[in-house]
Amino acid sequence: MKTDDKIIAAVFGIGLLTLVCAVVFWQRSVQRWIENDRLQSRAYEIVQCLERIEGHLTMAETGRRDYAIAALAKDIRALRQVTPTTLQQEQRWNQFEALLNQRLTQLQEQADTTLSPQNEKIQEQLRSLLREIGNEEKQRLHHQIEKKEFEMFSTVKVITIITTVGTFLFLCVFYLLRREVRARRVAEEQIRQEHAALEKAMRELEESHWHLDKVAEFLPICMECGKVKTAGTEWETIADYFRKNELLFTHGYCPECAAKVRAHYEQDIKKKATQTQASPPSNPAAPSRPATSGSC
Repeated sequence: MKTDDKIIAAVFGIGLLTLVCAVVFWQRSVQRWIENDRLQSRAYEIVQCLERIEGHLTMAETGRRDYAIAALAKDIRALRQVTPTTLQQEQRWNQFEALLNQRLTQLQEQADTTLSPQNEKIQEQLRSLLREIGNEEKQRLHHQIEKKEFEMFSTVKVITIITTVGTFLFLCVFYLLRREVRARRVAEEQIRQEHAALEKAMRELEESHWHLDKVAEFLPICMECGKVKTAGTEWETIADYFRKNELLFTHGYCPECAAKVRAHYEQDIKKKATQTQASPPSNPAAPSRPATSGSC
């Protein structure tokens, strides 16, 4: 694997790791929201139970006593189910539950709706605890709702910012790396082509040098006197040259032999011209007429 491919793989690995972290963070946030929803629902049920208990206590004092007693007993069981263990261990909740059970027992045992001073005292304590606990639960519910909204807004905001910035940076880094890799590949391709052209030129040059070396191995030799041409313009006899070198030969004329050959050639030309001028032009013979007799 090339270096640029490793870089791209590393960038994709970082992006994948970021995506996994975002998914894990989002999953934990969803679990937290579900837990907050559960706590919020339980707090809402507690508040509703407290409100129903207060209404049923009032109903038991004013009218519809049997229905109020049955509903109150049902509300007490529902409140005990939805109340968290941490609240059940508090002294105020224990006192409230004890007074509520005592008041329910009194309502079930008494035939009339008249309240004794002791029952009125229990009723007032019960209502006071009921209002106090109800207000606290309402405040806790309101606080949980605000906390949940803040957490949701913060989580969504953070995830949006991280996703946007991370995506932008990832695209920028990927674009820059890709552009650099593309430029590097183009440069490598150009260098490869230049190397190929240079190697081709070197092969042609070596071939030319080989031909030049082969041509240099041939030696001009005069066809008239047999002298050979050495380095420069010197001509020496083949015997002297053989004593020094032994190479292939080509044929030519040395200056002296060239002058002699040129003189002979000029003499031959002049001789042929003289012979041509001296000989008369040849005329074709006239046809002879046959003799004719003078008498018919």
